[in-house]
Amino acid sequence: LTDSAPALSALPAPTLAPTLRPGDLLYVPRGSLHVASTPERSPSLHLTIGALSKSFAYAIVAFHLADTPWFKDVLYSAGWSVDKFRRALMGRADKKDEGVDLRRSLPMGWTAGEEGLVAVSLKLQELLRPVLEQAPLPPNNFNIPSEALKPVVEVFERHISKVVTELRNLTESLTRAESPKVVVIP
Repeated sequence: LTDSAPALSALPAPTLAPTLRPGDLLYVPRGSLHVASTPERSPSLHLTIGALSKSFAYAIVAFHLADTPWFKDVLYSAGWSVDKFRRALMGRADKKDEGVDLRRSLPMGWTAGEEGLVAVSLKLQELLRPVLEQAPLPPNNFNIPSEALKPVVEVFERHISKVVTELRNLTESLTRAESPKVVVIP
């Protein structure tokens, strides 16, 4: 800990305090504040597995947004097909400097409520304006209503559900405990 780290007493009270047995797994999502401890002289293993989160980046939201009726209307009015937009989008996302923000991870919990949807829609507006300026008839006023992201949220939630299922299946295959427990922090 550095001198700038807050004292544990300054942090909020835990919302979950599970007791794990040998073979159990505790999944803590990226960015979640957590503290772990073991009884004295008890061995413990803390394993962090990282995964590239390009599949949960702004460019991927825009990619899926292109399939929605609302955004297809925007694209067709701009003289573009979904395919041409996606090529321009991914071309920009692949550029070292210009694409860095399109490759950034989405904020945690963005699918959980209106506040997250509004934040992502505002950021997408900013990121997609330069892409749409390449269209034959660029839109003058380009605003993404948060409601337009709801079909994309459904896609992301299906992907997240699959990841959680795969994580549980992997955990079950890796543990040898008689009845392993998987605790998932929301």
